[in-house]
Amino acid sequence: MYSGPRQDRRRSSSAGWLRMFPVLMTILTIGLQIAWPLTSGHTRDLFTIAAVITFFLAVAPHALMVRGWAWALGWFVISAGVGFTVEVIGVHTGMPFGH
Repeated sequence: MYSGPRQDRRRSSSAGWLRMFPVLMTILTIGLQIAWPLTSGHTRDLFTIAAVITFFLAVAPHALMVRGWAWALGWFVISAGVGFTVEVIGVHTGMPFGH
């Protein structure tokens, strides 16, 4: 009987609700992205922050569940490093997002 990571996912589990968490965060992220252009000023800033956080809460647990700790940690380090680098370049040069 196969017992690897791709085994029958229909089996019941006490942590089944945890599998739905990334899906719920994805739905919330999409909702925030749809509502974002309808806002302005400080509210738009809050929507931006909320969308980034909910997107992280969608992809990080998914990476952890599907790929494991090492892969999820590597993904996070690379993503955070690239994101931070682009932000630093943007603050100092105005590229790629403007001042």
